[in-house]
Amino acid sequence: GGGSKAVETRARGYAHPMRLSNKSNRIQDEVVEALHGVVREVGGPITRRFYRLKAAHLGLKKLRWSDRNAPMPFADSTVVPFQEAMTTVFEAYESFSPTLAKLIRNSIEQKRIDAPAEKGRRGGAYNYSIVLPGNIPASFTFLNYLGSNRDVMILAHELGHGVHGLLAGEAQGSLMFQAPTAYAETASVFGEMTTFNFLKKQLIAKGDKKSLFALVMTTIDDAVNTVVRQIGFSNFERRLHGMDASYSKWDEPKKHSVEEVSAIWLETLKELYGEEGDVFTYENTNLLWSYIPHFHRPFYVYGYAFGQLLTQSLYAQQARLGERFEPLYLNLLRSGGTRNAIELLEPFGLDPRDTQFWNDGIKIGLDALVKEAEDLSRELGVSF
Repeated sequence: GGGSKAVETRARGYAHPMRLSNKSNRIQDEVVEALHGVVREVGGPITRRFYRLKAAHLGLKKLRWSDRNAPMPFADSTVVPFQEAMTTVFEAYESFSPTLAKLIRNSIEQKRIDAPAEKGRRGGAYNYSIVLPGNIPASFTFLNYLGSNRDVMILAHELGHGVHGLLAGEAQGSLMFQAPTAYAETASVFGEMTTFNFLKKQLIAKGDKKSLFALVMTTIDDAVNTVVRQIGFSNFERRLHGMDASYSKWDEPKKHSVEEVSAIWLETLKELYGEEGDVFTYENTNLLWSYIPHFHRPFYVYGYAFGQLLTQSLYAQQARLGERFEPLYLNLLRSGGTRNAIELLEPFGLDPRDTQFWNDGIKIGLDALVKEAEDLSRELGVSF
């Protein structure tokens, strides 16, 4: 993979191996660098705080790498009937955009949501949006609904993809309606975050602190894996394809032995998750790079982190912009694949070239959640 990538970069005259991905994502190089730098410097320490907290609840002094996604000793036991889930999701969307709520109502009426977890279905959830002949957008949402609060958030997430597809499909037609990976997650994460806050209010009203804590912790697990882990993957790819250890310049990529690849992998892990014995022990992790299929399609993974943090920063603009927010947000979704990251965010007064933009995304999302989990942990009598 590395050799063919280097040949293509040279043959096409790209300044560096990430150039092609950045172009197809419609993101300027300086924006990509700002994102990577902030996740390393700001996201890394927050991540380590989270895993120290998790270790305390698991009764461990240090975590093995395989403990990273371990479930908490107690779970959010809420069971939500499907109709109630639809009502929560509808109200969450209604709270920031009646237009989007109406699109969701149409999806329900047209029976475009397939939710029962029936025998023989594959796991997971997805949305499929398409523009039919005559420029008619259509959207289908498939999931396996089992009634947990997490399932309610998954429903909100997939319906977010749906409304994004419907708005962009109508505005852009079949050729340009699909947003690049880096901002294909905007509506889905936004809807999921709003729904998460609705669910939290319900658990607070019930006084169910354990379920609330479990919900917050699983949400942080997902956020860390979407933002920090993907940027760790991206840094590994960058190093492998010729970037220096300080992430400041590109050299011609070299052939590496398995041992050299493993050494780079461990370095990029420790940059984010701490030195050996700080939070984690890293035995048996040196070859884990070999099982990650993303690396066969280089520089695709940072799009996940980009989408999550961009959405967190956008989410925080609601209070500042008030009634101006909804029309600006709908225009962003209608853009599909026609505008670059700077153009998309300009109407909101945001600039993704500025490290502060990414800082805000991490503070509003990950940092606020970890603080909330730490506070709840103290209330539950667990020190860390």
